[in-house]
Amino acid sequence: MTTYPTLAATGMGRAIGRLCDAVPLKTNGVPWPRLLVGMLLWPIVVPIALTVALGLYAVTKIMGQRFVLTNRNLQIRQMIGVRLNAQAPLSDIKGVAIKESPGQAYYRAADLLIQGADGKTLIRLEGVQRPVVFRQTILEARDARQQVEESLKAIQSRKI
Repeated sequence: MTTYPTLAATGMGRAIGRLCDAVPLKTNGVPWPRLLVGMLLWPIVVPIALTVALGLYAVTKIMGQRFVLTNRNLQIRQMIGVRLNAQAPLSDIKGVAIKESPGQAYYRAADLLIQGADGKTLIRLEGVQRPVVFRQTILEARDARQQVEESLKAIQSRKI
């Protein structure tokens, strides 16, 4: 499974999320910041916002990272290329904590802290969208890996 960080992984993205969360009022289910931008400030804000958003999106997609969960480990890789930035073997993962920073709630994202047996953070996955789902997938992959290793040990112990 591969997942990509949202804009909530960047400082600029979290600042935008904090601004949008600052006005919790809604009209017909639409948050006021979106109404204000859409109706009052359309000719000024939209071209600037599109330029900033496309620039930030391009930077995160070209120079950013992706999170790859395999049947053996959890990896942080560069978006383009094959460079491996960090990894944690599934057998070393003892827990996954969710830490939501200010501004990430707007994107429905949070940081995942992958913890080892000693409680130290092995790696940090920043700005993961739907973090509860990815956390559960990591834990299920870890459990499946442990069961496979136990089965292989049992099979090898039977051989003479």
